[in-house]
Amino acid sequence: MTLYAYLPKLFSKELKEVEEQLVRLLERTGETVVLSTRPVPEELAARDPEQNPLDLVDAIILEGTEPDPEVGYLLAYAIGQKKPLLHLTRKGHNRQNPLETFTKSHRLPSSLVMAHYDPKSLERIVVQFLGR
Repeated sequence: MTLYAYLPKLFSKELKEVEEQLVRLLERTGETVVLSTRPVPEELAARDPEQNPLDLVDAIILEGTEPDPEVGYLLAYAIGQKKPLLHLTRKGHNRQNPLETFTKSHRLPSSLVMAHYDPKSLERIVVQFLGR
């Protein structure tokens, strides 16, 4: 399984620590993990220039606590391709939910998981997502 983790450039110290925790956790899964601060991972783009690099991943995990324009792109891609996606936002922060207006008139697909976490619950949430 290939996991793509999109970790936008994070500015706060606490979110940087969460990023490090998430990276360590994903490395322990034994899966192929591609980490990037770009919405289209260059490492995958080099494998097959004819194919969308996101087609080469089995699941996407993204940290969406801080506003980032690429989060909406990745969410739309995952919904359109029915690709499993875990959207993480840190508890205690203003939630930036790019699907807020979408969810008022539509149900989210079961492949999309929105989770609010703290450092203690992050591992459990990721492990549950990967177990699906």
